[in-house]
Amino acid sequence: MILGRKIVLWVTALVASGTFLFTATAFFGLNNWPLELTSHFRVQYLIIQTACLLIFVALKNRAWVITTLGVGVINFALVYSWGFSFPSVMANTPPQPTLKILQINLNIANRDVRRVSQLINASNADIVGLEELTGWWLDALKPTLETYAHQKVETQEGCFGIGLFSRVPLDKATIKRFSRVDIPTVLASIKLDGRAIDIIHTHPLPPGNPETFAIRNEQLENIGNYRKELGKTLIVMGDLNVSPWSPHFQRLIKKMDLQDTRKGFGIQPSWPTMLPILRTPIDHFLVSKDLVTIKRKVGPNVSSDHYPVYVELALKENGME
Repeated sequence: MILGRKIVLWVTALVASGTFLFTATAFFGLNNWPLELTSHFRVQYLIIQTACLLIFVALKNRAWVITTLGVGVINFALVYSWGFSFPSVMANTPPQPTLKILQINLNIANRDVRRVSQLINASNADIVGLEELTGWWLDALKPTLETYAHQKVETQEGCFGIGLFSRVPLDKATIKRFSRVDIPTVLASIKLDGRAIDIIHTHPLPPGNPETFAIRNEQLENIGNYRKELGKTLIVMGDLNVSPWSPHFQRLIKKMDLQDTRKGFGIQPSWPTMLPILRTPIDHFLVSKDLVTIKRKVGPNVSSDHYPVYVELALKENGME
């Protein structure tokens, strides 16, 4: 019996120690690819640490209870701050015109046109942003997108074709590159209730190795630097291949003076659909502080490796921050 308790303690302590290590390394990923990867799984660390804490309490091991509780509080605070803390103006603002936007990473290997089309139709979105948009996907979705008369599209046969489809006029719609590789980003402007809103729709490289890590960071950095070229009201949307806990995400938010639409709506992890245990939020809608998020949700599954993301936004009343 005593030996069994010791084995349980050792195994639990080993697992907990691993999450302690990753909790710490996640803070040091700004210039280090492997360490930055550890920043994306704060929710998983918190869940594991909660389970370990319960075991340590059952074993009455005070030292491990205190240590696990202390580290767990760090992850809890980080998870809470990005998913559950509330923005300064809540969704109970007076009724006003809203902007409905749907974002889908299609996945170039996906052929489930029916599910994607059904979602676009059901969402009744004003704007649809599509990533991994190939010529095949554009042709397949042509009937569904007929009601979206205003479009800015660049298809690619790889993973980085992109398109913005709108029922409201797109002003100054253009394609721009923000990194050394051939990855298009859509820039456009619309008007809501007479006020201009700039939109950036982008899809950087995934950080699968040190080189793509550097290129993704370059793209996010250059987009951040482009803020001065844009108007006050701004939406940055897309599969950014970065989670809210990455230092590069936090730099982007700070540099562009944006807020994360998921605040108050939960973490809403969007990738990978096939591995729930590793799921993390990398599909984003970031907005300027004169916009309020009325609704934000993830799903349903459209046979991609990403879940779609849908938001409803409204302009804050003049003077409200």
